[in-house]
Amino acid sequence: LTSREASVIVVGRLNRDKRFEETIQAVGMLDNSLKRRVIVHIAGFLGDSNYLQELISLAKRLNVRLRISINMPEREKSYVLSKSMVFVNNSRHEHFGIAVIEAMASGTPVIVHKSGEPWLGTVARGAYGLGYGDVAELSRHLEMVFTNEGLWHRLSQLSIVRSRKYDFKIFKERLLKIIPGT
Repeated sequence: LTSREASVIVVGRLNRDKRFEETIQAVGMLDNSLKRRVIVHIAGFLGDSNYLQELISLAKRLNVRLRISINMPEREKSYVLSKSMVFVNNSRHEHFGIAVIEAMASGTPVIVHKSGEPWLGTVARGAYGLGYGDVAELSRHLEMVFTNEGLWHRLSQLSIVRSRKYDFKIFKERLLKIIPGT
């Protein structure tokens, strides 16, 4: 873990439906010694500048360290995902969530809201990552991931294994098997 930064990465368009405030609130609930070490890193395209200002104000009010990267290039995003301790997807009822797969492919453990495809399919209801129903549960999961090295390593390995299911080469092979005449 020494090569990983004590950061929680959230990725997506900066709009209210992404619910990034939940990650800030969850980190704000951590005990002070852990909270002082953790950085919430929000990376995404600017959608709602008012929402961004609200996130900044919330982080200040809760004494949460916040880093914001607007319009981060893909190459840099891959690097940041591979250096973060944990990825959180706060969206509700998301159809797929490519950022969850990208995080998993980099060996970063994921925590997703218990709704939509990321929970039901990608992390298979907790088989390949963690899920949360409310901010208190998210905070407990973050604490476990940051303080239990064995859990972190197990979730990291499960993430890598699961991300292979979504590899393009594997998808192409499956597709060719079901298309007649190939």
